[in-house]
Amino acid sequence: MIAAFLGLVLPIVGAWLALRALGLRSQSDSRTLTTVLAFAIGTGVSSFTTLLLVTSGVSIGPRFVAIDAFLWTAVVLICGILLRRRGPDWQPVASGDRNEQTQRFLEKLKHGQMNDR
Repeated sequence: MIAAFLGLVLPIVGAWLALRALGLRSQSDSRTLTTVLAFAIGTGVSSFTTLLLVTSGVSIGPRFVAIDAFLWTAVVLICGILLRRRGPDWQPVASGDRNEQTQRFLEKLKHGQMNDR
């Protein structure tokens, strides 16, 4: 029972931390949306990799479960270390900043101010 619980929780926590570590979600985003995405990505990636291994002839046994748990634990640790190094104030580029950059680029393009390299 505990192994099944860990098999479900580890991929979800790994996906949550990966979303934050890669800058795809930030602390200011809705926790509900981040939870739903982490649940979907974690269970989806875990199920997909299991399907690939089973269809390639690997048998599901205690060894497979141990390797799977080790890999997801590694994802959790690596993403956790990345987030800790960046600090609590780290935020990915806000969408407003991207919109401003896009607008400036389009204005330069409109006025022919782009360099031809």
